[in-house]
Amino acid sequence: MLNPALNRRSVSRSSAICTIALLLAVALPAVMGYNWLTRSNRVLTTKLDAFAFELLNFLLIGRTLQTAGRGGRPGTVPLAAVNY
Repeated sequence: MLNPALNRRSVSRSSAICTIALLLAVALPAVMGYNWLTRSNRVLTTKLDAFAFELLNFLLIGRTLQTAGRGGRPGTVPLAAVNY
């Protein structure tokens, strides 16, 4: 016959293992979702910042700025040619 104290201990250990498994099943997707949400928020903020910069420059000089390469779109001004 099993010792009752040993039986209680094994039940509490199995209960703890089940609880840990449940916590991991909840915590890991929550952390992954949080990281995805944080990254998408950072990307959106960067896009909005670039748009605000372009809009401000358009309002200040009346044209859009050429940010990369040589021949830009018609009506663009190279960044080096702008005097603030």
